[in-house]
Amino acid sequence: MRTLADIESNTIASRLVNRLAEELTLFTRDELQMAIKKKLMAEFGSAAVSLPLDATARQLADTLTANLPRFTRNGSATPYFTTPEMVTTERHYFETVRRMATSGGGLPAHQIENSAHAFKKQCEDRGRSCDATQIAALRYLLGPGELKILVGPPGGGKSDILRAVAQTHIEHGRKVFATAPTDKATESLAAAVGDITGFRSDRLADAIARGEIPDRSVLLFDEAGMEGTLRLTEIVTQADVHGITLIMAGDPKQIPAPRAGEPLRPTLDLLSKEPGIPKPVVLTNIYRQRHPGDQSAVRAAWMGQGDKSIQYFDDHDELSFCVDNARTYAASAEVYCRNRQDGASSLVLTVDKDSAAEANRVIRTALIERGAIGEGRTLRSVEVVNGQERHGELAVAPGECLILTGEIEATKPGGRETRLPAGISATVKSITANNLEVETEGGKRRLIPLSGKDGRSAALPVSYGYALDLKSAQGMKVERAVLAVTGPVDAAHYLVGVSRHTEQVSLMVSRQTYDSRDALAKAASRRQDKRMIYDFDWSPDQFSSFETERNDSIAPRFGG
Repeated sequence: MRTLADIESNTIASRLVNRLAEELTLFTRDELQMAIKKKLMAEFGSAAVSLPLDATARQLADTLTANLPRFTRNGSATPYFTTPEMVTTERHYFETVRRMATSGGGLPAHQIENSAHAFKKQCEDRGRSCDATQIAALRYLLGPGELKILVGPPGGGKSDILRAVAQTHIEHGRKVFATAPTDKATESLAAAVGDITGFRSDRLADAIARGEIPDRSVLLFDEAGMEGTLRLTEIVTQADVHGITLIMAGDPKQIPAPRAGEPLRPTLDLLSKEPGIPKPVVLTNIYRQRHPGDQSAVRAAWMGQGDKSIQYFDDHDELSFCVDNARTYAASAEVYCRNRQDGASSLVLTVDKDSAAEANRVIRTALIERGAIGEGRTLRSVEVVNGQERHGELAVAPGECLILTGEIEATKPGGRETRLPAGISATVKSITANNLEVETEGGKRRLIPLSGKDGRSAALPVSYGYALDLKSAQGMKVERAVLAVTGPVDAAHYLVGVSRHTEQVSLMVSRQTYDSRDALAKAASRRQDKRMIYDFDWSPDQFSSFETERNDSIAPRFGG
């Protein structure tokens, strides 16, 4: 029989502490106790029942938290705990941010004004006026400081400003690179600002260390709000060491990183309040939606006014309540099929991946019944879930909408090899014995080989792309969107759901989740910030006892 001594000697609980800190940054004793109990049950299986699980987990949690850094928030008596490494990591991050934000002189004033004038003219040529906050943001990003942030609502023109920043630096002889947390966002940013080289953010720190991004370059980081504390600390540190100007763009009000922390939010707070640091300019206007009413509804969602936003969609007959989840998927499929018949790009947005899988099944069935999908064949597919490859089969036919879940080798019409990044959508045009012909976003035709160089059939990283979970949809844009609410949402999920469209968004809500507009509005107004030590009550002497850990683990890890 397992004993408490066996458990402690295997360091199961202590490993779990590190894992919790890397997921939550800070955790309560009860959260640690619950995690330990679940881990014991998973680790020891049937032998776990012979243990006094609650007492064992409680004793381990008490022992472990006695030696961990503790914090409180807003005078609450409930303590939160973390590891010394997380404390020193976050401290290292903000120290580096302060140093970079006050380093570097920026471009000369006349060059900044020339760039502002050129940006105004570009906006006019596109038939759109630019507002004062965009010009102020451009001046700020080109001014003093080696670390800047560009924050604003979805569809607020951040990409246009980043393009102007990139063009200005390129004109003055600096190399510019792009990065983002996903392949699709990285490629989109690189193409939008002038076909520059891009690196996905999880590969970025190594790329800088290897010299693939030269010293004194400019690095544009889009969707930075989706990056967690550990990785962003690595990136900021490498940028600081190599004299790279880092411009982080994003929206702290959208869905944050799955990893510990959401550092973009407190970074905005720090740079806005700290004396002696150039102040960021927050964009406020929205341009993605073509209808002014839709723009106002998205802006209300961005400001946390879910009730006002939902009121607008209800008044314009874009809010429908369905009896249950099944009816919600069916209603969403009906709207999707109608949008597709109208020739509009469309996407159903769901609360999680399981909901997306069910929505894809229902939509595909509806399309087959309407004859919108032809005869096809079954292909081998592969998807990476929690680091593990999951193989299966996927029925694919002409007219099918797919989403790439990983990079795919392909060829252009002339035979030149290329790669399609993960995250992009593609419509199947034809299927032969050897190739899958698709049309990607932007109308580009590509051939995807169905067999490897050894002649064996290849497993393709693709899945159906009619529906996508909200987290994966961040950064995407379609003409018409459908938000299928079959599970709990908060303000961040709601904001992403109602801001992907340019023409129209339809809200389909299951009464199994929210039985009234008021209940939905309350959820859509509730913001759930991720925990950061920055937000908690602490004093400088709390950090002094962790200097050894900083020297032993932080410096080698981040190159500082």
